[in-house]
Amino acid sequence: MQLIRNWLEGKQNFIVGKVLYTQFGNDQALKKLFAKGEQEPGARMALLQAMQALLEAPAPAADTQAAQDPEPLPGKTAPQKEDPVLKALQLQWKSKYKAMQYLRLQLEHYGKDNALESQAACLQLCTQILTLEQEVMSIWQKVDLYRSTGKLEEVKEIIMQVPEDPAELAKKISSVQRYIRRHKANAASQPNNPKYPALIARYEQQLTTLTTPKQTQDGAAKKATL
Repeated sequence: MQLIRNWLEGKQNFIVGKVLYTQFGNDQALKKLFAKGEQEPGARMALLQAMQALLEAPAPAADTQAAQDPEPLPGKTAPQKEDPVLKALQLQWKSKYKAMQYLRLQLEHYGKDNALESQAACLQLCTQILTLEQEVMSIWQKVDLYRSTGKLEEVKEIIMQVPEDPAELAKKISSVQRYIRRHKANAASQPNNPKYPALIARYEQQLTTLTTPKQTQDGAAKKATL
């Protein structure tokens, strides 16, 4: 875990280490010991050993990814045309990663200062960092899901029925075109929201289905079964 590594390689502020162990550690006896403060006999050495043990434990893949520098999302060679959903996820990840790094730098400034005011400030910073780290890991899970299925959880599957009546078909086409325009505007104003490019792709596929003659669709389906 990168936060644990940063603590071990840094100034090892006790209150920061205590908060991190409370979040990631499992030993309740150690948590009670650390809660008594740095002046408790053996507390600092026990914290150091506990943090070293946490670092040596296998980390989830998402946590490892969250610690990496925000370069293009890992995986196979990127296609020539960049996927707009992955691009939005990358923008979302970068903003949270940079915010997390900024807070980590602020945390380092406290060094070994364990004054009550510093403890309160460190606790707040740690909470914010942990929240951001969990959000970054959640983004990586979305990336993995999208890469394996081509779908996002927040964009639900909809089975579209093609109207037989020409007037109803025209109304449906107009409605889908309106959705495409709306979501393109949303994507332009919120470029780090992957939901909108995913919705655009869905409605563009629907528009293709609605505007393709039924004979062509039937022919394509027949070829697929041969």
